[in-house]
Amino acid sequence: MKWLNILYFLLFALLHFSCENNGGGSSSVIKKIWSIKLNKLEGSQGFELPSIDGNYAYFPNGPNIECRELSTGKLIWSYKIVGGGRDYHGSNFSFNSNLIVINDLFSTVSLNKFTGEFIWMAPDSGIQRDYGGMSWIDEDYGYRHPFVTTPKTFIQYDLITGNTIRSIISDSGGVQSIISNQGGIFIGTIKEVRNANNEPLMEFGTVTRYNNNSGLLEYSIKAKPRWFVNTNGYGFYLQTYQNTFSVPVLKDKTGYNVFYDGTTIKFDLETGELVWKYELPITNYRRDFPGAISVFPDEEKGLVFVTGGRDSWFCLDMETGKQLYWKRLSEYDGMIDPSSYDGNRYVFKPHTYGQYEWYIIDITTGEVVEEFDIPDDSILSQDVKNGYVAAFGVGSFYVFKIVR
Repeated sequence: MKWLNILYFLLFALLHFSCENNGGGSSSVIKKIWSIKLNKLEGSQGFELPSIDGNYAYFPNGPNIECRELSTGKLIWSYKIVGGGRDYHGSNFSFNSNLIVINDLFSTVSLNKFTGEFIWMAPDSGIQRDYGGMSWIDEDYGYRHPFVTTPKTFIQYDLITGNTIRSIISDSGGVQSIISNQGGIFIGTIKEVRNANNEPLMEFGTVTRYNNNSGLLEYSIKAKPRWFVNTNGYGFYLQTYQNTFSVPVLKDKTGYNVFYDGTTIKFDLETGELVWKYELPITNYRRDFPGAISVFPDEEKGLVFVTGGRDSWFCLDMETGKQLYWKRLSEYDGMIDPSSYDGNRYVFKPHTYGQYEWYIIDITTGEVVEEFDIPDDSILSQDVKNGYVAAFGVGSFYVFKIVR
């Protein structure tokens, strides 16, 4: 009996150790490396995206922004954000080779990303702007939405001082997302058309390029809304506007963009000419409409993978735009946060129903390899880079290593 009791104890210890190392869940794809409890300011904190940059994970913890070593969880630095006398509220992180720029509801702050040293706070801090939304920096300039009252305007600012260089007004509607490279500034916009009764009729999504140096418009690509008639005979235009998280993807000579109705384009970055355009063949709104916000072109595999808010995704041939597969798991809405691609094989797609969990999808087949959730917590958002997954939960922040 004594040996039997020892055996039971060893089995219990082994199971306990195993649970501690996989976050309480079982996965053949990822292994939990570390986690910390969060001091949240509000329940919604965590829907902002954490960021992996190099060997570090960056995320908000209460009013502080923390930088931790990705592989160990060691705290590198912590900085409290106070914009115009207001504590941090929401976040969007942008990086270049030396800086992290943090946008929240009331401020824009630049820090040295390695040391956390304060560099500047934007002069207009303290005034409410878009909720931690779209922003971007390159090596020379920063770009952001200034205020909630000016949805068609974005600003270009100096990364040395934080001062505004110019304001750019979008003729194609409200600015939703932004990205830049040496070839230009690319924004996603939404433009609403109303009928005689001032009721929303249709919404156009566009990708527009502006010149980095002059701020002048160079070209615009519009996705025209498609008329849809449902099974009850009621007709409406499918939404094509871009969600805030739907950002154009820029390669060396071509760009890729997905619109809300699943329309996907590959275009020439220099001229704006379409290489190809794919329209998802929607016949049943609840089943087929994807709420698409994430596009992942993989040049090595020759694939373009698209997924969105609902539990569906599809994949296209990179050269032709021909559909290779289309998976639809349910008719229900899913998470509005974007998915993440590890750059090799797996897409991590947030999923709402039941518990907040991930579908881990093999990009080559479209099949769900695993449904992974964290017991006693819920996955809200994530970033996947360099073989690691950084994830916000309701109560904790987690880092996993991709092991398969």
